[in-house]
Amino acid sequence: MTAGVGVGDDVAQVATPERERAPGWHARFLIAFGGAVVVVSLLLLGSLWTDGLRASTFEELRGDIRNGAVQEWYVADSLSKGFLDAKEAHQTPVEATEVTDDGMFTSTDPAGEASGGILVWRTFGGHGWQVANADAGFGSFDGHKADATEETSKLVRQLRDAGVSMRPFDWGDNTTLQNLAGFGALIVFAGLLFGAAPRVGTRWFWFWLFLNGPLAIGFIAYAVMELIGFRRRPDPPLTKRLTGITGLVGAWVLSVVLALSAAFLRSRGLQLPL
Repeated sequence: MTAGVGVGDDVAQVATPERERAPGWHARFLIAFGGAVVVVSLLLLGSLWTDGLRASTFEELRGDIRNGAVQEWYVADSLSKGFLDAKEAHQTPVEATEVTDDGMFTSTDPAGEASGGILVWRTFGGHGWQVANADAGFGSFDGHKADATEETSKLVRQLRDAGVSMRPFDWGDNTTLQNLAGFGALIVFAGLLFGAAPRVGTRWFWFWLFLNGPLAIGFIAYAVMELIGFRRRPDPPLTKRLTGITGLVGAWVLSVVLALSAAFLRSRGLQLPL
C-alpha cells in the first residue's frame, strides 16, 4: 500500500519530471544554419576592415609615391553603396585614342589615359584601399561621379613612372564569400516568409531589420534569437512580440547611431572603412 500525505482534501504526489526530448534533425539543421549565418556575417564584417575604402587625399598619395609605399592602384569614376552599405569605387577602363588612315578610334590600353577622377590605392602593410578625389566628404557620397582632371592624370603618370602595378580589370568586386552571403540571405528571407512564425518578433519586425539594419545586424540577431537556441522555434511565439514599427524605427536609429559614431571615430584619427 502506498502512503500519501493529506493536506485538507488534497494529496501531495511526487511528480516525475518528463525526460527532455533530444532535438530532431530539423531543429539541429536550424541551429547549424543559424551558426553559419553568424560566422559568414562576421567574416564579411572582417573583410570590410581588410578590403574597405578609407578616405584619403591626393597629398597622401603623393607622399606614398615618394616613399615607394604604393602596392597597387586603380582609377574609378564613381562611388556608390555596395555590400553591407560599404562604399565601392568602380574601376574604369584605361583608354587610348589612336588616329589611323580610316579615322579615330578608342581602345582599352593599360598605357592609355584614365577616364575617371577618383584614385584608389593600397600601401604595403596597410589595411584596405585608400580613396581620394578633388572633392571632400567621402562619407556622404552615394552615386558620386568624378571625371579625370589634369591633376589626376599627372598622378597616374607618376604611378606609372614609379612602376607601381595597376589592379587587373578582371578583378571582381563580388567575392565568393559575398556571393555565398547573398544566397544565404535569400534562404533566410524565404524561411521568414514561408516558415513557422518567429517567436521574438513578428515577420514585419525581422523584415525591416533585415532591410535597413546596418552591418548585417538583423541577420545576426535573427540567427541568434530565432535559430541557434536562445528562443528558437518550434517553441510557440511569445505573447508580446516585437512589432514591425519597432523594427523600422529601431533599424533607422541603429543606422544613425552607427553613422554618427563612425564619423566621430574618424575625426579622432581612426581609419574606419567608408
